[in-house]
Amino acid sequence: MPKQLRLSGKFTGYEVDIIELVKKEYNLNDNQLVRQAVKDAINQLLFKEALQSNPKLLKFFKSQYKYMEKFVERPSQKKRMEDELSKKFTQKDLDQFENVFAKADKVVKKLAKKKKPGRPKIKKKRGRPKR
Repeated sequence: MPKQLRLSGKFTGYEVDIIELVKKEYNLNDNQLVRQAVKDAINQLLFKEALQSNPKLLKFFKSQYKYMEKFVERPSQKKRMEDELSKKFTQKDLDQFENVFAKADKVVKKLAKKKKPGRPKIKKKRGRPKR
């Protein structure tokens, strides 16, 4: 049986608040959150490696992405898409869906913010020392 591994990391106060919020929102414990994050990171790396090792497949996905961007940007397609969405979903549903991604985007931006390495610089006090 393989040995067990315990992982730990350092997080800022703001990151801890976000992690606690996610754990509470989705009813996860620490172990479940870390396991899911590790699985997702590994899947992402494997997918990236698979695409980089197969240039034809990478080129295909890039071309499809560009095609879809052009396709969606056409005014006729935009209108058609909006009509289809309005038939199947109410505006409230669409707003709720958009809010989830807006909230997630805000959280991801905060987590992706880079911290300066090392200890913070101490500002020198000006003037003569007081007694």
